[in-house]
Amino acid sequence: MTKFIYDLLVPEEKADVIIFGAPVGKHSKSIENLRKESVFLEPFDLNKGFNSFDKIKVADTGNIQLKTLEDITKKVKDILGKNKVPAMLSGGHVASYFSIKAFDKDVKVVVFDAHCDSRDKYEDDYMKEMTFVEGIKYDPKINPVTWFRRSSESRNPRNYFTIGIREGDEFELEHLEKNGIKFFTAQRMKENFGELKECLSDFVRNSKVYISVDMDGFDPSFAPAVYHPEPGGFSYQEFVDLLSVFKDSQIVGFDLVELKSIPNNNVTEFLATRVIFEILKYVSLKKQ
Repeated sequence: MTKFIYDLLVPEEKADVIIFGAPVGKHSKSIENLRKESVFLEPFDLNKGFNSFDKIKVADTGNIQLKTLEDITKKVKDILGKNKVPAMLSGGHVASYFSIKAFDKDVKVVVFDAHCDSRDKYEDDYMKEMTFVEGIKYDPKINPVTWFRRSSESRNPRNYFTIGIREGDEFELEHLEKNGIKFFTAQRMKENFGELKECLSDFVRNSKVYISVDMDGFDPSFAPAVYHPEPGGFSYQEFVDLLSVFKDSQIVGFDLVELKSIPNNNVTEFLATRVIFEILKYVSLKKQ
């Protein structure tokens, strides 16, 4: 199996960050496409003169075998027990629920996403496709449309911040507002970018943080290969600009989810690789 940026990897025992795949969803092979395309990009930032891999060591342990989605939680706990940073690649966003479960409840969660993912329960054929794992029964209460609600209910909801949302219903909005969850819609983000950056900076400063990146948070012009290409998303440059505030935090884990590869189109895979490179910069700052 191809590994993420394989020529820059180190053995697991020497790594600071451990990448692994959680093959959730019928299009989970998109994880492998991301790995294959990653080898064509340079992690060196020409503008900043900075190479993420100069300061941090990364391993890719491949995909885990899922008999239950709780196996994701076990994998993350194992990585944390080795004092390393877990980085998960997955198909369905429901995987983030099980990854976040492994962390202490004081860890703050920042999500980049087009959707609120805060329904109480939901079931349709498309959600079943996004959650599919052979031998695991679909749960209407824990899936890509409900995971954010379930996760925030099980922890301190005021430790959650979601950015870029532009799809949801009135009941999801009520859940966010009632529970004090911080959020910026994509439109509010574009109209008040300075306010968002300041608010996010205050939220993560001197905190342990978990970052979840749903690739549909980006505008489809940047990331067409996703399950739900909602128009009106943020740009790569906006994402990079926001990520700079994490210099004052400790990134303890992150994930990248919901790629759905398009034949003969690697635009989204290239963007996803860049996203990972950018996050690694701020993980590495804490390793110096």
